[in-house]
Amino acid sequence: MLSIVKLFGNPSSLVFSSLGQSLVDRFNVVPTVIKHRSVHSHSRQCFLLELPFHVQSPWPSSSSSTTKTQTLDSTRLFLTALATFSHQPNPPQLSFPPIPSTFPHSKLIPKTRFSVDAFRHAGDHSVSYFLSHFHSDHYGGLSPNWAKGIVFCSQTTARLLNEVLKVSSLFVVALPLDEAVVIDGCEVVLIDANHCPGAVQFLFKVPGLNGSLRGVIVKYMWMLKMAVLRVLGYGESGVFTEDECESDVHVVGWNVLGETWPYFRPNFLKMKEIMVEKGYSKVVGFVPTGWTYEVKRNKFSVRSKDSFEIHLVPYSEHSNYDELREYVRFLKPKHVIPTVGLDVEKLDSKHANKMQKHFAGLVDEMANKKEFLRAFVLDPQKLVTMLKMVQQWSY
Repeated sequence: MLSIVKLFGNPSSLVFSSLGQSLVDRFNVVPTVIKHRSVHSHSRQCFLLELPFHVQSPWPSSSSSTTKTQTLDSTRLFLTALATFSHQPNPPQLSFPPIPSTFPHSKLIPKTRFSVDAFRHAGDHSVSYFLSHFHSDHYGGLSPNWAKGIVFCSQTTARLLNEVLKVSSLFVVALPLDEAVVIDGCEVVLIDANHCPGAVQFLFKVPGLNGSLRGVIVKYMWMLKMAVLRVLGYGESGVFTEDECESDVHVVGWNVLGETWPYFRPNFLKMKEIMVEKGYSKVVGFVPTGWTYEVKRNKFSVRSKDSFEIHLVPYSEHSNYDELREYVRFLKPKHVIPTVGLDVEKLDSKHANKMQKHFAGLVDEMANKKEFLRAFVLDPQKLVTMLKMVQQWSY
């Protein structure tokens, strides 16, 4: 049994313990085949982590739970939706061709026809599509005319698809959080990604491959959290207030301190108005850059004029570089596969190889060796062939 965690959410430093807690406390597991999508806060990077599961399954079984697991057939759901959408009472039967070789494999769930955040690549090879969260770089390809398959997502994301993008509710299936649902024979669990409303990580359990789940030691990042919280202190001085006169720290829209597109341009005139209006002698502004920040580490940009300062701080609601490495070390995957960036659709591309080097020594290299040797155990002829090749090379 192959167990896969498709972590297409984005755990940040302030939610890392919550992410780990989700996997360990809710499911009593640490995954061994995992897909984790997260983002480097200095430059946008997303990764797919494949790890081997070695344990007892966290999903409820018929013998251990009285709750009946919901079972869904994406093909049947699609045909029913299509019949209503196209006003055809008897839609044609589906026959799925092979998945195109040009399809980005980093977005596919192995041994299935499932794909995550790959709507621009939708085709007649599948009707099972998963959406991690409602951000345009993930739902690209969806529109009011979408009728290429069923979109599985969280309940919040489903509402956004219906009300904002006007995607027909016939093709959208909302799944519950923290509950196993069987889709086309594979068990799927949605875990809160702590990213944006409705954002989830997908945990897939695919039959037919070796692996299982079990619990592990919980690892936290409380010290990193506390270092951040100490900046504002404790008690009443460290909380937000609706009365702006009660605090010297204020959260404002990006456009107040300056324009952010196509690049940041400070608005010192606006800052002067604020300073005079509020009676301050100096104003310091901090602009979180999100994942677009690409300046070298520890060289943060500061714009100043007279008694005004604006600091561009590389902050994002995604994981930063150190947190990504810590997360990979925590999970110890078999592989790390980039899923977003330049030329990542080719798993052996220069970009993918460059990203993988950042996690050298953190992956489970022993599992890879065992997997390699297992192939020869299952097929002794391969071993004979390899030995003959080695013998030829020795001459």
